[in-house]
Amino acid sequence: MHGKRNFGCRKNLFIHAEITMKYMITWTLYPETFDEALQYFSQMTVEDDREQLGDAVTLVGRWNDLVSRTGMAILESDDLSAVNAFCLQWQNVCDLTITPVMSDEEVRALGRTRAMPPSD
Repeated sequence: MHGKRNFGCRKNLFIHAEITMKYMITWTLYPETFDEALQYFSQMTVEDDREQLGDAVTLVGRWNDLVSRTGMAILESDDLSAVNAFCLQWQNVCDLTITPVMSDEEVRALGRTRAMPPSD
């Protein structure tokens, strides 16, 4: 029998799921703008943070090492554009890197789906 076969699959079927991603943001403040950036940041309030983050981004935590002019934050969002928009507000005073990261629970769940290599 020739012709098309129906294997029970629907053409162009996409499953859409809301997934909140975690992003590690790391930065290094420029030496020439360090004092200005520190002064600006020290005057900010929690409300200022919320306004900069916007509705689509949640700040999980932020840590700074002032001596090395570096820091890192963990953000959660399902909108990478919103994460980039937040980071762009600081790009004039520091170099930033955005890295998607996973929690221990997410890594363990993924690990359970992978076949284990045979041991010797």
